[in-house]
Amino acid sequence: MRFTFILLISICANSIIASANTPSSSHLRVVTSLHPIKLITDEIMHGSGSSVALIPLTDSPHHFQLRPSQMRTATKADLLIWVSNDFETGLNRVRKILPASSHQLQLSASLPAELLIGSKDSHDEHRDIDGHIWLSPELIIVSSHIIAEKLSQLDPENAANYQLNTQRLISRIQQWKPQSQKRLAKDNLSPEYYLEHKFLAYFEQSFQLKHLGSLHNQHDHGSRIRSLSTLHQQLQNGSQDTTNQCLIVTQLPASSQALQLQKQYGLKLKVVNIQGEQSHKDIIQLLDSIVNSLSDCHQANANR
Repeated sequence: MRFTFILLISICANSIIASANTPSSSHLRVVTSLHPIKLITDEIMHGSGSSVALIPLTDSPHHFQLRPSQMRTATKADLLIWVSNDFETGLNRVRKILPASSHQLQLSASLPAELLIGSKDSHDEHRDIDGHIWLSPELIIVSSHIIAEKLSQLDPENAANYQLNTQRLISRIQQWKPQSQKRLAKDNLSPEYYLEHKFLAYFEQSFQLKHLGSLHNQHDHGSRIRSLSTLHQQLQNGSQDTTNQCLIVTQLPASSQALQLQKQYGLKLKVVNIQGEQSHKDIIQLLDSIVNSLSDCHQANANR
């Protein structure tokens, strides 16, 4: 009887220790920095939970301050997922005050360097990278594996579901991309478009597209006037018919410079919210919104 009692005590103690190190699957609290990362994470967690995005869709990933309620949400997370320390800079303070029980996943640190656009520092840490990794089908696939692996470690009870959902997401992405390539290649021509700033680098790399010019570089606002002057020269020296060319902006109302350019040269004004919309139910719908915006930005054959 005494041995049985000691055995029961030992089993209970081990169970308590295990539950302390691994969050309960029914209460796994996952917080992501951005809505697009939430969309990817939620597809992986489907049937086992969902995540919460900290940064509102209307806020810039680079310039935001979390309210006290958002800080509390972050500090209660079992897992916090973000892109890069240099991309969502407003999270730097949050990460420093997270309790020891919170796990952290910086995606850029786990992604292959050769897939990232940007530079690295001398210590081989990812610095100054383009953080819009969700605009690359290839990086979505790699990121999904990384997120699923982390979730499986924290919640082994649902590991099989996470892995199955990841494979389904990857299969959908692999089917979606060639279909979208056909939509973009109208009459075997690539879309012709100008950008408000260079935010489509990953998407362009994946689909082998190239924008005609940009108003400014997102991370170098000082070059805006020079870039705008160069853009006017490009438009003036190019084809006279620009009615099928597009100017892609990230939000409406567009800036005064964008509206001036659009009106002066008769460009089609298209909007791509790169963080997505509340109506987007998954990451493919977000990517589809880019394809939709670019699909009719083709110069007429007669002008070639």
